[in-house]
Amino acid sequence: MFRTAILIITVALLVMFFNSWLKLRAQKPPSKKPKNIKDEAMVRCDYCGIHVPKSRAIEVDDHTFCSRKHQRKYAKSPNENR
Repeated sequence: MFRTAILIITVALLVMFFNSWLKLRAQKPPSKKPKNIKDEAMVRCDYCGIHVPKSRAIEVDDHTFCSRKHQRKYAKSPNENR
């Protein structure tokens, strides 16, 4: 009697685990791009070359930078970056 009860509990747990696993596999994976991000032009930092969204770029004269730090470094450096 005890063996039968253990067997029934084990089978029930296996069925529950299998059903949970199937439900997880059937779910649609989340999209990689959030829906609230709009397409935006990218600009290149004149100091390091990384591309950043235009709304986040620092623009000084005809130059664009990814941060104030790079803008200051560019201004202090000799003509090696230009």
